[in-house]
Amino acid sequence: MIDRRHLVLGGASALLAAPAFAQTGGAFGFSFSALEGGQLALSQYAGRALIVVNTASGCGFTGQYSGLRDIDVRFRSAPLTIIGVPCNQFGEQEPGSSEDIRQLCDGYRVEFPMAAKTDVIGPTRHPFYAWAESQIGDTAIPRWNFHKIFVGRDGTAREALRSQVDPISPEFVAAVERALA
Repeated sequence: MIDRRHLVLGGASALLAAPAFAQTGGAFGFSFSALEGGQLALSQYAGRALIVVNTASGCGFTGQYSGLRDIDVRFRSAPLTIIGVPCNQFGEQEPGSSEDIRQLCDGYRVEFPMAAKTDVIGPTRHPFYAWAESQIGDTAIPRWNFHKIFVGRDGTAREALRSQVDPISPEFVAAVERALA
């Protein structure tokens, strides 16, 4: 007979262990499900600065895809990689399918990697977000769509910028440069 206490404790310890495991490689120890299927392993970007952005197709900030694309093109060889993480937790503004999300991204000429729809807050949030919070505090917790988490080339979470900070703003570009340093 299975003791339910072990299942509960085992599940809790697995959740607690996920951020600790990832700390050995920092952010590069995490994977997301990819928009087109399979895994989007952040380990393939080891040594690159990352910007992890939770996105939504029906948000007032959706136009930031254009600025993110411009930053992607400008800093791609710097080396910087943007990771889009569609999320339907804020105002249900990402209700569509993976195909719908891809079509919208194609309209913005987005070439950076996109995860599949992912929870970024609450008890079902992806472990990356719990890890980022453990690294930089409450600023890592998304409050809305297009929240940005900056990861240094060494895999450490450096800072987060709120949704209102436009990717082409001086504040955003300065955060990119700090992540690249």
